[in-house]
Amino acid sequence: MKILVVNCGSSSLKVSVFNLAVQALEVFKASYDRFEAGRCAYRIAVAGKIETGEAPLADIGAAIAALPQTM
Repeated sequence: MKILVVNCGSSSLKVSVFNLAVQALEVFKASYDRFEAGRCAYRIAVAGKIETGEAPLADIGAAIAALPQTM
């Protein structure tokens, strides 16, 4: 079983996916913050690899809408 955890604050979005097959193992983690001028900073960790940068996401709603493509 996999569990999606979403922490949506007033100025940031944090998302994690946990695989509970054997024990709680975080298999995906993303954070989006510093929303300004139609962009935001992001950090995504998958399988031990970390990617950081800026994305053309104007607000938290846009970041949530982009999650299916990110995951």
